[in-house]
Amino acid sequence: MVKTNSTCLYKFWLTITLLFTFSVAEPVQSANFIPTESEYYPFLVNGWDPKRKTVLVFKDPYCPYCINAISDIEKLTKFNVFVFWAPILGERSKQRVDDIFQCRSPVNKKIFDAMMVRKSPNCDRPINHKLKALNQRVVDNYNIFAVPSIFISGKQVSLAQLMKESNKRPAVNGVQVNWKRFKLMQQHANHEAKTLALLIPNNHPQVPAQVVDSYKPEFVFLANKVIEQRPRFLKCKSDNLLCLSYQLNKYKAKYQEFTLLFGTSIKPERLMVIDRNGKVSYP
Repeated sequence: MVKTNSTCLYKFWLTITLLFTFSVAEPVQSANFIPTESEYYPFLVNGWDPKRKTVLVFKDPYCPYCINAISDIEKLTKFNVFVFWAPILGERSKQRVDDIFQCRSPVNKKIFDAMMVRKSPNCDRPINHKLKALNQRVVDNYNIFAVPSIFISGKQVSLAQLMKESNKRPAVNGVQVNWKRFKLMQQHANHEAKTLALLIPNNHPQVPAQVVDSYKPEFVFLANKVIEQRPRFLKCKSDNLLCLSYQLNKYKAKYQEFTLLFGTSIKPERLMVIDRNGKVSYP
């Protein structure tokens, strides 16, 4: 009786040990890895910046939702965006992915345009089996069974969550600005802008339009004398005097409100640039 109990107890602990071992080991084997720029550069949509988070987008060339998301993916300028092909919708998807890997690059405008109209990109190169293998390695690692699938830093998110994250703006000198209050100053869409904001003082020698074109900020703050001489920034028709007068007063009040947010931590008498990370500089 004692021997039987000992045998049962031994088998019980052996089973528990094995179960624990497999439950720990399996996630390590299937852990999502983040592609590197050096090896996976051909799959990057918008270049590489080590300061940006990394986003992976998995598409099937025949997936209608993937097609609809193309324009949104192009707006994700705050991230390093990799696009990989996961042909999960059947044989024709697999064939179309083979067509894609006959192109010089597996992600480019020609391919996306062809995808929009459900046609082959019609590239005439041999299939790039090395890139195709790299693509499949990532698809297998992330165990893709639905498209589009989107991951940020290895964590799966929805496109809506990603767009919300993309539209976030950083704190500036420790101040979290409510940018909605300065809509009048907005000159470029968030995803099109190279910098967050530009403040041009009264005494700046360069033409404001040239400075704006150079830095391409989302928001432009012109000092009082500058905005008085540049009514086009007021978003009114040139012959609408009532609109111009109203917007000018509003603009000046908003300019003052913005500078007061930062107190003495900024120098409004100098050209001030706020980059996409919230860093202030005076070039």
